[in-house]
Amino acid sequence: MKVWAYVAFIGLVVLFLALDLGVFHREAHAVTMKEAASWSVVWVTCGLAFAVLVYFAYENHWLGLGLTTPTKDLERSFSTWADELRGVVGTADEAEQARLLDTFVADDADVQPGRGC
Repeated sequence: MKVWAYVAFIGLVVLFLALDLGVFHREAHAVTMKEAASWSVVWVTCGLAFAVLVYFAYENHWLGLGLTTPTKDLERSFSTWADELRGVVGTADEAEQARLLDTFVADDADVQPGRGC
């Protein structure tokens, strides 16, 4: 888990709130439809730009993002377990196959969502 990514996101949200409430809308006034629509376009554009940034950051592994994900770790665990099981299917009895299955399930029991293996 990249803690700095969460800290950067929270910092960005706080920065936008400070700009919106402290700089852009310092004085109370009646908001027109045109002004409301303009600010809506600004903030939706910021949100979409952030989504594009996150997509490319994970797709291109900028700053190491997306290199270790729970899905990849789980696929690796399953692949290892499947290879072990393939090696004993023809030679092992049902007890050995059950032991391998229990080992795989026990190995993944300590995996927490979002934490990887």
